Amino acid sequence: MALFLVTGGCSWKRGPDASPIDSDLRRIDSLHEQRITRSHLEDSIRLAEQMAIEHPENPEVQWRVARGLTAMAYGYPGEDSEALLLESMEWGRRCLRGNPGWVSREQLSGGKVTRRAALRLSGVDLPCLEALLTGWTRWVVLRGAAAHVDLDSLQVLARRAVALDTEQQGWVAPWALGLSLGLSAAHAEAMEEAEGLLSLAASREPELATPRIDAVYMHRRWSEAAGTAELLDVDLPTYAAHKWALENRRAVQRELQMRDGEPSGSF
Repeated sequence: MALFLVTGGCSWKRGPDASPIDSDLRRIDSLHEQRITRSHLEDSIRLAEQMAIEHPENPEVQWRVARGLTAMAYGYPGEDSEALLLESMEWGRRCLRGNPGWVSREQLSGGKVTRRAALRLSGVDLPCLEALLTGWTRWVVLRGAAAHVDLDSLQVLARRAVALDTEQQGWVAPWALGLSLGLSAAHAEAMEEAEGLLSLAASREPELATPRIDAVYMHRRWSEAAGTAELLDVDLPTYAAHKWALENRRAVQRELQMRDGEPSGSF
């Protein structure tokens, strides 16, 4: 599904730019790009997990495992989706632990996400952070109210990602922050901020339906009569060669499920 910046308080660097495993990483990415075919996504995850055994401390491998697991859980939803997302979240957090500043703050807080820990994250952590945000946000939506205790932590990380992503201008950070704010919104002003962030995410990746369908979902949580027609009025690429084919196919499925009043449309 998608996914990563310089900052105060931390001057460490991950390692040399070039790596002997680059060809395998490119192979993982190539398979992931073909994730509209389930077997290709499975092969991508399998290869990334094999590489993680050989290179257990490599963040480039770790966030790719997390990315693949989230794509499988969301793009091919089933009984194992929750377990896949939990595993993805663990890989994302493991990836962030390559940053010693994050590790020290995480240990001091007993494993909890804190603003001080988030401030230790820098630009090089953005792939890990976006992978974690994608899986964690999806898990919260899937679990519903039972997982809303995690929204504060999600918002801390998402705000950090927004602050860090000044160059790539990616969609993940504003999407995760907007959706997490929308899920916890208690008044109209909070909803307006959430809507603005989801609109920003959609504008940054205009051929990706995810921010749009999640905006529809968020509106329906506030009003059952709201937002049932927006998505299919947009021409969304779902042909197999398109990079967002899997996510867009799932978005169309979700809108149809929401139209029929099925709770599965939320995820």
